[in-house]
Amino acid sequence: MIAEEENMEATCEYIDNITLFTTPGVFGLHSNAEISYYTNAGKTLWFDILSMQTSAGGGGGGINREEQITNIADDIQGKLPEPYDEYNIRKSFDEPSPT
Repeated sequence: MIAEEENMEATCEYIDNITLFTTPGVFGLHSNAEISYYTNAGKTLWFDILSMQTSAGGGGGGINREEQITNIADDIQGKLPEPYDEYNIRKSFDEPSPT
């Protein structure tokens, strides 16, 4: 919260003196939250850099970027379990009584 100052200059000076970087404790978080934040920010940065690379490169006879993404997506989808048959699962339980 910004303190009540007597004029605009004093208010601007107060705002300028607010620290830019605060510790996680200010927000009620554990200090490990800062480590997690910087880890995730680093991963996101590298992912974004890699996603900006073009698929054009030296012709080494390997698969292109689209084929690589398709292979990864197919691999992930192959590892997913079969969907639950919710209707028959619910039907196998006893019907609840209204009392």
